[in-house]
Amino acid sequence: MKFLAPLLLFLTSASFASDENRSHYRLDIVIDAAADIARISGDWRLPPHQDTVRAMQFLLSPLASDPALKASCGGAELPIAGVQQTDEGGDRRWSILFRAACLPENPLMLSFQYEYSGTAAPQLRIARGEGFAGSGGELWYPQESFAELETAVITIDAPAGVESVATGDFLDERPEGERVRSRFELRAPGKLAFAYGQYRIVVRGGSTVWQLARSMDGDLESVAEAAAKSVAVLADAFGPLPYRDLRIVEVDFQSQLPGTSELGMLFVDPAQMREAETRLTYWAHELAHQWWGVSVRPFASSPGAAMLTEGMAQYGALLALERVEGAESAAEYRRNGRGDDTAPSYAGYRALVADGGDKPIAGFVPQDQAEVLLAQRLATSKGAIAIHGFAERFGRAEFHAVLRAFLERHRGDRTSWTDLEGELVRVFGPEAAKYLKTWFHQPGWNGAGS
Repeated sequence: MKFLAPLLLFLTSASFASDENRSHYRLDIVIDAAADIARISGDWRLPPHQDTVRAMQFLLSPLASDPALKASCGGAELPIAGVQQTDEGGDRRWSILFRAACLPENPLMLSFQYEYSGTAAPQLRIARGEGFAGSGGELWYPQESFAELETAVITIDAPAGVESVATGDFLDERPEGERVRSRFELRAPGKLAFAYGQYRIVVRGGSTVWQLARSMDGDLESVAEAAAKSVAVLADAFGPLPYRDLRIVEVDFQSQLPGTSELGMLFVDPAQMREAETRLTYWAHELAHQWWGVSVRPFASSPGAAMLTEGMAQYGALLALERVEGAESAAEYRRNGRGDDTAPSYAGYRALVADGGDKPIAGFVPQDQAEVLLAQRLATSKGAIAIHGFAERFGRAEFHAVLRAFLERHRGDRTSWTDLEGELVRVFGPEAAKYLKTWFHQPGWNGAGS
């Protein structure tokens, strides 16, 4: 058994988590490794509705086959009159019209079944013997919107010898002939992800490192050490890890992405697994997302949203570098980056300015993908350095105390950069308001933290 957990009975399809105000899923994922297919089925219980429901909509990746759908209301079948689909921004919107109305407060449930076959996308890959689905890319399970947070019970049915991992706490695994069913439960609201493959697994200092067996040249000891160093620093600043288990899982992004932060997990490209010692800032940044961007998320359309994800995660990377390598090394990194990694530095910010990309970080809402990437680059360069300067000016210990309280208050929910600014002004007063306005609500550079 790959996790330490008590053996529990499998839940029936009618068993759900207790939070009735959240979307909740029972997902069964069956891996057909020989045919490169993942078959997904399950039930989706929607939050209580106050009005009569005659129709519903959801988004699903167009890489999925057309789903077979059934609905129920208050435990009774709700016949479907018609289903329409439209493409929408890279996703597919499904609209369902019911033959009868579902009256207010009656539980509405949608059952579904579909499959992915030989699928390849930056955050979705179903391949022979290994694959994964991330929570921040393709909408691999039906959702009302990406902004919603959910609870779930996830079961992965895979061939014996293929290890499985998913969002949430590991509950149990059950051998069934030549296959194994592994079960996970997400109790805290979040987004869902899974991976499977032949893994070598090492446990070090509270973290579990999963390396693909075919990537034996990676140094798991260095990965575990870099993670342990980073977590120690980040926990001092942000509080204990939001989730009981931390899993670092190698998946084949085919170098399209260096990695993604999932709830209680990191999905990491093989290239990063081989560079642990030289990329402390990478590990610290990705691990900091467990607090900023995974446990606590910004409202998608709020000004400064990138600061609550990329900016604060990069601030965590600056703290880790300073703790491990010293203040001088960290100051040089803030000025110029390191090697080819110049983007999260003053030099990276100046490059953005030269390209005409300077904007007030908390003064605009990105309107397209290009502006989303610009906001992220501004947050990880100027934004992270400005936050470092704020901590130095107003007191690091006092600043971190505010961050820990803010994170605890908003855990498993959404908030905004404006909310965090308001808390900083409440604690540190008018001078903090002036600093935040200068750095985050105006373009240009003002020298602090450099």
